[in-house]
Amino acid sequence: MRLSCYLKRTSAQLTPIGWYTTWLILSVFGVIMSTAVIAFAPGIIGADLHVGVLFLVALGSLGILSALMAGWSSNNKYALWLSDRSVAEL
Repeated sequence: MRLSCYLKRTSAQLTPIGWYTTWLILSVFGVIMSTAVIAFAPGIIGADLHVGVLFLVALGSLGILSALMAGWSSNNKYALWLSDRSVAEL
C-alpha cells in the first residue's frame, strides 16, 4: 500500500520539464547539422569531411532519439508505446 502511494506521488516527477523541450531541440539540431556535409554547388561545401556518410547516419540517430524522448516526456504510457513503435519502424 505504501509503495503504490509513493509511486503515485512520484510518477509526475519522473519526466522533468527540461526533457519535454529537449527533444524539440535535438530534432532541429540534426537537420541543421546535416547541411554541413551536403554539397550545394561544385566547390561549395559547409565542411569537407571524409566521413560525411557516417556523419549523416549519426545525425539520423538524433532524430530517432528525439522521437523516443517525445513519447517518454509526455508522461503517458500510450504515447511511450507509440513512440517505441515509431522508432522500431524507423
